[in-house]
Amino acid sequence: MGYESPGYRFKWPEGHELHGLEIRSTGLSVDELEEVAAFRELRDAPEEERKKVIAPMVAMFADHLVEWNWTHGGEPVGTDEKSIRRLDSRQLIPVIFTWMREVSSIPAPLPQGLPSGQPSPVESPLMDLPSPNLTS
Repeated sequence: MGYESPGYRFKWPEGHELHGLEIRSTGLSVDELEEVAAFRELRDAPEEERKKVIAPMVAMFADHLVEWNWTHGGEPVGTDEKSIRRLDSRQLIPVIFTWMREVSSIPAPLPQGLPSGQPSPVESPLMDLPSPNLTS
């Protein structure tokens, strides 16, 4: 029996325009974490440069999206890249940015010297993420 990561769950808070949206996803590999860091470096780049990362960002999000409850016209939107690319970009891109920020954050290290087999007294953000703070 091995360890399997529980992944991430996101819920938007009441009052937010995306309230009701729930997402379950997997995390990033180290290589993908480096890609996300490169995306962030383009934050102040000219618009044409920033547009070049949209397709890779959407593809990365789709690769990690396990399930969600997004609907369009009363029908569920698939978790595949083709389905995701059809969504309203003004709603989708903030969701992807939130997901990238949350899954690429590095948690505080666990305290040293924990007794073997004992749970950590530090709550890890990787266990079950609370609703992301989308006001920042």
